[in-house]
Amino acid sequence: MTRLTCIAAALITGALWQAQPSMHAAVITEPFDSYPGNATDPGWTTAWSDPNATATVATSDPVNGGGSYLSVTHDSTGDSAIVRTLDPAVLNTQLTPYTISWDIRFDTLGDFSAYSDRVHFTANTGGSAGSNDTASWLIGAVGGDNGGTDYFDGIWYFYDNSSTTTNGAFNTGSMVNTGMQLVEGDTYSFLVEVDPAAQTYSATITNLDTMETEVDPGIRARV
Repeated sequence: MTRLTCIAAALITGALWQAQPSMHAAVITEPFDSYPGNATDPGWTTAWSDPNATATVATSDPVNGGGSYLSVTHDSTGDSAIVRTLDPAVLNTQLTPYTISWDIRFDTLGDFSAYSDRVHFTANTGGSAGSNDTASWLIGAVGGDNGGTDYFDGIWYFYDNSSTTTNGAFNTGSMVNTGMQLVEGDTYSFLVEVDPAAQTYSATITNLDTMETEVDPGIRARV
């Protein structure tokens, strides 16, 4: 059993098409000043949900010098997720290019060394917490290998998703090895820029403790 405790803060920015320069981009922020929030909060259609996890707002020892943040603990052997749905009337992620950024720190990873130990961040039209073919983009880390299959042993990966793949399988050959290790106590900053028309996304991850940065500017996305 792996115990995961993480804290996070997020910002979502929807950039409008360049053909409409007079219009302003929609900006959806999550300040984590309350939890789980309300479905009527600007930019959202649901409150946060956290099946099989415990999440609370905290202010001590903040992430990256920020204010309040979401502290999440998962200490069971089953899957868990923290999920919220964007309002498509404010930001339609299947039509509009958008940017999402967030900072996260894993205060406790536990024995993060097995194939069943995994963490990932994703946008998913199917509302799934798993890594499957309904994910638009996906960034994650797997604790260990599965038999003879290499899952990079705790190194962050970007997933190169083919928009034509519909078999529901997670293709290990589409994992892009960033070379950056998931380290307990370190703070990571993520930036994802999605272009639905091109069906691509660019991803950047920075370890704010070591200032190591890894970038992939052209990964396939599903929309």
